Amino acid sequence: AGNDIDIYRQWANTIVHGTVDQPLSRRRAAGIVALRPDHDGQISWYEGVDEIQHHYGGYVLDTHLPSPGTPTQPVEAGYMANAWVRMAHEDYDALRSMLDAVGRTVKVHAN
Repeated sequence: AGNDIDIYRQWANTIVHGTVDQPLSRRRAAGIVALRPDHDGQISWYEGVDEIQHHYGGYVLDTHLPSPGTPTQPVEAGYMANAWVRMAHEDYDALRSMLDAVGRTVKVHAN
């Protein structure tokens, strides 16, 4: 995500052909913030998503926000089991600040 290429395609190309046809740019820092629901049960709604989209939408690579009614997953299922947001920015410190804002602002409510 921090590179401007498909890293998996380049890996496969290297395995099959022994070459990389695009260099890794490492132009951006990328990160993910996992969002745990406030209760176990079923996801009921999200808070703060519109605010984050308004302020940082251009830096969001992708999100996973399960629909209301989706059962929550236990911690043992891993950091990508429930909701998450992936972002990238050319400045590492700015990225950390944005990911921190997502973690403070977006709340996953469940019942």
